[in-house]
Amino acid sequence: MKEIQAKNLYGKGHEQQKKRPYAVVYESKNYCLAFPKTTKDKRDKEYPSHKNFKLPDENEIMIDQLTIILNANIIANDLSDFQIQLQQLKYGDTKIDLVAEHFCQYVILQNKKSKQTFQVQFGDIIEFKHSHPLLINQQYFIVLSNGVFHQSKMCCIAPYNRENGNTDYSLLHCIDFEERKIVKIDNKECLKKDKIANEIKTLFLGNQNV
Repeated sequence: MKEIQAKNLYGKGHEQQKKRPYAVVYESKNYCLAFPKTTKDKRDKEYPSHKNFKLPDENEIMIDQLTIILNANIIANDLSDFQIQLQQLKYGDTKIDLVAEHFCQYVILQNKKSKQTFQVQFGDIIEFKHSHPLLINQQYFIVLSNGVFHQSKMCCIAPYNRENGNTDYSLLHCIDFEERKIVKIDNKECLKKDKIANEIKTLFLGNQNV
């Protein structure tokens, strides 16, 4: 996986906002999806909601912080406040399929019941005003993460089209749901988690060159 340096100026609450290294798992024409690396003081930290993915260099990537990062060309045209310095660094022999499997296992597929109730649930169709330039005109999102993962105060969402029921996995990312003025519109609890996980794995594996 390629490493980039990025600063997320669109983050809120628990979302990472400081400049830091990110591990890229998906690249598109104008942006990429990436996970930030943990700070030294948070290595091997245990969370009730998930477990971070350990890299060969003993660093970890935060699987609750999947972020949409605009690319260098957009920055060059002054269309973004993201500050990115691309680097051709590699995380050893880490394979994206291992990261995808780990992410899906903790974020999507956990079957444990959460003792807490949160304002978002798996399958919720939600509406809120997103601050990211690629999503500022997007009206609806679907929550794809499970209740246990929501103990992190984060949820995983993707743009959702209510007319045809399509989910845009290429803009999958995590947000701090407590920091957003979210309105619940509907719930699609009948969604198959295995199918969602396969869509995400296919997305990541289609970019194995990153």
